[in-house]
Amino acid sequence: MAKTPKTVLDFLGDLKTRLAPGGVKEIDHLLALKKKDHEARNLPFDGNYYLWDHRFYDRMMVEQEYSIDENAIAEYFPLKSTVAGMLRIFEELFGLVFVELTPEDRKRISSTGKAEDIAWHEDVIIFSVWDDASEGDGFVGYLYLDLHPRPGKYGHAANFSLSPGFLKADGTRRYPATALVCNFSKPTEKKPSLLKHDEVVTLFHELGHGIHDLAGRTRFARYHGTSTVRDFVEAPSQMLENWCWTPSQLKSLSSHYETGQQIPDDLIEKQIATKHVNDGLFNLRQLHFGLFDMTVHTPKTHEELEKLDVSKLYNDLREEISQIKGPEAQGEPRSVFSTPPLNYPRILTPLDVLARGAMAKRPLVISSAATTPDTTATCPRRCTRRTCSIPSSRATRWILSRAAGTGTRCSRRAGRRTRCSPWSSSWAASLARRRFTRSWACPAERLGG
Repeated sequence: MAKTPKTVLDFLGDLKTRLAPGGVKEIDHLLALKKKDHEARNLPFDGNYYLWDHRFYDRMMVEQEYSIDENAIAEYFPLKSTVAGMLRIFEELFGLVFVELTPEDRKRISSTGKAEDIAWHEDVIIFSVWDDASEGDGFVGYLYLDLHPRPGKYGHAANFSLSPGFLKADGTRRYPATALVCNFSKPTEKKPSLLKHDEVVTLFHELGHGIHDLAGRTRFARYHGTSTVRDFVEAPSQMLENWCWTPSQLKSLSSHYETGQQIPDDLIEKQIATKHVNDGLFNLRQLHFGLFDMTVHTPKTHEELEKLDVSKLYNDLREEISQIKGPEAQGEPRSVFSTPPLNYPRILTPLDVLARGAMAKRPLVISSAATTPDTTATCPRRCTRRTCSIPSSRATRWILSRAAGTGTRCSRRAGRRTRCSPWSSSWAASLARRRFTRSWACPAERLGG
């Protein structure tokens, strides 16, 4: 691992130099596609390629230039058979056996004797996971699959460790339980749930975290599964994603929902050909996140930190590195419009660092009750997501009052878009004040969740 900030910055700087020409070439190509599209639809064209253009024209490019029909490919990946095929791959790779629990099995292992009490919803599928004969036939843990959307559910795809594995004081092992949570379309009477290729990749990626959780044999719960060094957390999942780009494995996973036939070789070739489409822009985006993170966390002086304008810094770096234009190209001040990293789950802003520092001094167990907005009127979506960071939640007020070092609490009340009461003159307070005086919207809405 890198030992100094200079090592990291030198590495990121070298990446920037190498990636920039490719990014410019990709933007030029996409801009030409946008111009052609605007001319065909008789729309004005200002010669700029914006952040909000990218998903649309990236997909248009794949469809037009690679002759990819995502819906046609999805017909070969019904959810049920794809999950079964995926588990077979993991059984072969890791010497595991996945056994789906029947209602009778659930009833037998439930402490209440009720089958429904060991899952939070009727859609949840549970597997007991075992080592195969070559690995000793031992019990490994439980895998939960919660794959379909419903009101109030977490809106993205993720893997959650429900219970870590560890050695107990008497030398016996506490076995882990892990949950794969996704939001794939529900089956209908006429058609099963069908997965597009990127959803198959997501399935492999997130279950990679689950396998990391299940396969761990740590002594202490603190280091179980994905509770490892941050640089390694994504490594197993990213490696397992490669199976989704291997022709033989894609073919073995596929089964047309009507005919049962495997996906044709020409469709596989077309899909694999798109793997590195616009990779330059993708990697420049990741580089932007990394350089922003390093810049925020390595100020030269305290005074520089006090003057830090997080939104402006983020948008300056985004334009410099990715070279894709944003609202500033249309006259919006760089420090006004929304700053994605304030809600981006893998990036820490200065306020996040401060809050974590406060929590480190006085550990806080945040329950769902503590993080739920004080009233449903707070959030226009009436969301009760654990990730909601509405400032009127009790936990957020506590953290910020601790961080500011004054004991002052935010005067905001649920649902009121008013300014906060005066804070101390510390950097923490000024940053919190600057963050709170903007109108707040539900983070789920800002992220399109």
